[in-house]
Amino acid sequence: MHIEASDVADYIDKCPARRQDALRRLRDLVLSIDEDVVENLEYGMPTYRTGGQVLCAFASQKRHMSLYLDVDLLASHRAAFGKLNCGKSCVRFTSLDRVPLDTVAAILTETRNRQAQAASAA
Repeated sequence: MHIEASDVADYIDKCPARRQDALRRLRDLVLSIDEDVVENLEYGMPTYRTGGQVLCAFASQKRHMSLYLDVDLLASHRAAFGKLNCGKSCVRFTSLDRVPLDTVAAILTETRNRQAQAASAA
């Protein structure tokens, strides 16, 4: 489901009403990871970057919402997501209440830290 939007707030406002609160909460969580997180719409979905590198993205799909995370870190934390439908780099969910937000925050923090380490080593 493609949503034409001018920015992330507009994207969320144009999502089905039953999903808007979950997407706002997810947005707030991502933005709380680092004061330098930059949000933008890329590939038709909210995308977050730190230091020019993708931190994560999320989308409202036809039947679910998706959160896109670092492939390796999602794999290493996979057990925490229980029976949620996970792909190689995404977690699919219909309710944010089923998503372990503490684990998501840990993955985002680890991603940011890895990116910072790689940037300082370059």
